[in-house]
Formats: sequence, structure tokens, C-alpha cells
Amino acid sequence: MDPYHYVDIFATKGVEYLLIIGFLVALPFAWRFLNRRREHGRMNHQTRG
Repeated sequence: MDPYHYVDIFATKGVEYLLIIGFLVALPFAWRFLNRRREHGRMNHQTRG
């Protein structure tokens, strides 16, 4: 039995590209979600007195 296995580090290149494309597509949606303005339950600048 051969204890050493040849590992091709470039065999998963397609999966890596799909992960990066998915991340780049989801990034603007996550950015908008995290930076949205909350009007409910918060005082805005005009109502502070």
C-alpha cells in the first residue's frame, strides 16, 4: 500500500471560482442589509431636541 497520494491543488479550481462569484454577488446585498436606515424605534436627527 502506498501511503503517499498525489494531490492536485488545481482540481478544485472550478468550485473555488463559483464560491468567489457567489460571494461577490452576495456582497452588495449584504452591504445594503447591514447599512439600511432604521426608521422604526429610533429618533432621527430632526426629532432630537
